[in-house]
Amino acid sequence: MTASSSDSPDNTPDPAALFVALVIAPGTFSRNKHFDLFLPQEASYQRRRAQLVRTIVRDLTEPWKIPGSQRTHAGVDELSEALEGDRVVLRYAIYALELKRESRLTLLEAATLHYALHRAGLGTLSTQDRSLVENTLSRMTPLL
Repeated sequence: MTASSSDSPDNTPDPAALFVALVIAPGTFSRNKHFDLFLPQEASYQRRRAQLVRTIVRDLTEPWKIPGSQRTHAGVDELSEALEGDRVVLRYAIYALELKRESRLTLLEAATLHYALHRAGLGTLSTQDRSLVENTLSRMTPLL
């Protein structure tokens, strides 16, 4: 295997920073264009976690068509967050779609979710979440 510039330690982003970048701006580091970036197991894991958080953002922000109806359902019927140890347990339900979901997120994943939802016009963003996300994202600089 040939070495590329993204294989060197000086050019490899922090995995947590990569996660935040993939949630906030998913098209920035596509797997096809930056294949070597996702070869390390940790980077691949962060890519999957980012995909999970983006799916949650989509679930919580998009209006959903109710099956067999002309109407759409524009929101979540139930939404709760609880801190369990070092994880945030997120639960939500959209009754019209018979959808219930539970996800266990790290504190950074939950903060990034709050950040993305705030950018989408939903919810408030705490100073703590903003600082965590922006400080983590600042560690992306080796690639920028």
